[in-house]
Amino acid sequence: MKTTDTLRIGENVYEYEWRRKPIKTLNLRVRPDGILYVSSPPFVSKKEVERFLQERRLFIEKASMRRITLAEGTSVNIFGKEMPLFIEPATRRHHACITENGVYLYVYEKDNRDERVSLYRNLLKETAEHVFPQVLARLYPVAAPYGVPYPQMKLRRMRSRWGSCMPTKSLITLNTYLVIAPLSCTDQVVLHELCHFLESNHSVRFYAYLSRMMPEWRRWREALKEYTPYLRILFFFKSQLRIQ
Repeated sequence: MKTTDTLRIGENVYEYEWRRKPIKTLNLRVRPDGILYVSSPPFVSKKEVERFLQERRLFIEKASMRRITLAEGTSVNIFGKEMPLFIEPATRRHHACITENGVYLYVYEKDNRDERVSLYRNLLKETAEHVFPQVLARLYPVAAPYGVPYPQMKLRRMRSRWGSCMPTKSLITLNTYLVIAPLSCTDQVVLHELCHFLESNHSVRFYAYLSRMMPEWRRWREALKEYTPYLRILFFFKSQLRIQ
């Protein structure tokens, strides 16, 4: 039998799953999505499980750094802004939306993590589809004087790159997860890919073009590194870390 609940540990709220098994000791796994998975002997109580988790606060905080739980009371990043996450029951269809107050996930089953993950991913995709073509249209005049053709844009989830370019097909591809980073980071990625129409590699000439188009590109490339750990977390939501 599986028990799902939330627990405040220090200043953070964590979602945990607990199963009783024919084992002799308590085991804890911290998944990259931030959920704590506990297995215990049959005779262990919920109070003992939560005390066990509290005692492992330092490990949990370290392992959960930069994790995404999508649990009620946590937060998510949208364009670099940390926004509170609200989980609400869906009346007609499940969906997600961004408001001034935060991000809302309207779900059929409040304890269904897969549903929350799917809604959040779709929200990032839909937001990217709405915003990123506007970013390209806004930035293209900067690259046009250098003879860069107006490219097609493709959006998809990628686990290790924010963007890519295929000059022979006049195509740039952007990662939908860029939505979590400040918009200036997306500007830097778009201009970076446009510069590949002029230089295929990362030569001195390539960075000279990029510096002309966006003098502050280094600042935003560094800022984007803060969000890089999220890529694999969002792409692989079910991998696990383990401690016994």
